[in-house]
Amino acid sequence: MDDFMRWTMLIEFFVVGFGRSIWAGSQLGEKKGREWKEKPSVLVIMTGLSIAMLFLLVVYVGFPALWPWMYMGLPEVVRWLAFVVSVAACVFLLWVFKTIGKAGAKHLIISDDMKLVTTGPYSRVRHPMYTGFFLWGITTVLFTDHWGFSGFLVALVVLNFARVSDEEQMLIGNFGEEYRRYMARTNRFLPRARGGL
Repeated sequence: MDDFMRWTMLIEFFVVGFGRSIWAGSQLGEKKGREWKEKPSVLVIMTGLSIAMLFLLVVYVGFPALWPWMYMGLPEVVRWLAFVVSVAACVFLLWVFKTIGKAGAKHLIISDDMKLVTTGPYSRVRHPMYTGFFLWGITTVLFTDHWGFSGFLVALVVLNFARVSDEEQMLIGNFGEEYRRYMARTNRFLPRARGGL
């Protein structure tokens, strides 16, 4: 089971990473009127988190016996359930990436040809990518049975919760009333209940 989960983690990591690069992260060429809005401190933290994640992935996949104390000893049923949900989270993230396309830059950037995406998963939630990454992160910790990934997850969640306000202010500045109306009918991370709650 552990070997299967290790390979699953590796495959999911590359599927999500390449999916993001193909659809949401490709910023080829210089966009017209491009303006960088990301805070330098956020960029440094994100770079550090990426390096830490790659290090954990290499240790988990390539040297599983290196730090035996990092394994939690979760029941197999929990790990298999988390695996199923993680696959669903990956599929959801690919849908998000495909929907947002080039508008989904990896950093806070605006450009003259930027478009507001409000279709697909964005029709119900303003930041479904964050939701998908959070769900994928939780299930990764559970199916790998490796608490080392939990530190990465906590840091990523804190960073994204702190960053989302900056992102929304940037979008209000760029789209104005159109984005305010969009905010009025959607929640940040989870869809609203059908009854209007």
